[in-house]
Amino acid sequence: MLATGYVLIQGRHSMEIWAALFLAFTFHQLIHILQGVMLRGYVPGLCTALLLLPYSYLCVKSIALALHGVELMLWAFLGILFMVLNLRFAHWIGKLCHQRT
Repeated sequence: MLATGYVLIQGRHSMEIWAALFLAFTFHQLIHILQGVMLRGYVPGLCTALLLLPYSYLCVKSIALALHGVELMLWAFLGILFMVLNLRFAHWIGKLCHQRT
């Protein structure tokens, strides 16, 4: 939500930041789909990932037209790095909350 708000106020590199986060989101969808295939069953997020995959494909295609080569890979890497760090932080918070109960 913050990235989208930043785009709306046309902040510096806002489109690139939004694209990085969207590329990470799409990567995360693919992870859920691969988990379902590997486990041969349902995993949380699988239905949502399958429903959003066509939309994500179109958006990634548009992003690839706007960002080229190294720039696209750099922003995708930064987005995925942010996603991994955010996921680790969320799990850490979850463990703290679980320990207190």
